[in-house]
Amino acid sequence: MLDEAVAPGQQYALTTGLGVGRKAMYERFDHSVHPYSDEALAEMRGEWTWTRGTGPELDPRPVAAAGATLTDPDIDPQDNYGTVILDALNTADLKLTGSRVSGAAGDTVTARVTVHNRGPAWVASLGAGAAVATVRFRAPEGTTAVDLPEERCWSLPEEPEGAAGTTYFCRTPIHLHDKASYTFEIPLRIDRVVRGARTTVETLNDDPELSIRKFDPNLRNNKAEIVVNR
Repeated sequence: MLDEAVAPGQQYALTTGLGVGRKAMYERFDHSVHPYSDEALAEMRGEWTWTRGTGPELDPRPVAAAGATLTDPDIDPQDNYGTVILDALNTADLKLTGSRVSGAAGDTVTARVTVHNRGPAWVASLGAGAAVATVRFRAPEGTTAVDLPEERCWSLPEEPEGAAGTTYFCRTPIHLHDKASYTFEIPLRIDRVVRGARTTVETLNDDPELSIRKFDPNLRNNKAEIVVNR
């Protein structure tokens, strides 16, 4: 809290250290400033429970010459907010697991593909909002992918959904904590029984918004298989 007059052109700097934890990798530091009032303070605190820290009190220091006071209205509150993207040196090993399913011709079975984050870092695309991982696959021979969730999955524009050889893509949420996982459920209609039909599911490792290749030390386990009627 800055409890003194602030003149036009006056600047204050707040220097604070940020500790980098074992899980940190792609992080974001958000900060904002608001004209002080008891109501504004209560709104900022929201419903969270706050615990006073044990370090020294934060003390904004004047860094430029001086007017207006803190009680005067802010003519442009839209510029009172800032964000700093912090990239910590860390890794996160993503791993894919597939599944085996079986059924008769005409059945619809559910294959499951899971993206595991084996850590040590959690992965979060807090700036770009990109998926932690996007997986690519085709339906195994003799099957058709049906009713994939539109909010997560899509096919190439030139390939109609359900056509033979259609390439599908499914994306995870934008964050995946260490030791966490996300599972895609892939409904497959068995048009004809092909014993041991299989397909490879793999992550796209070079998304410019969030490149898996940059943080994943082991890309060999970023592939898995869906096997039907083995």
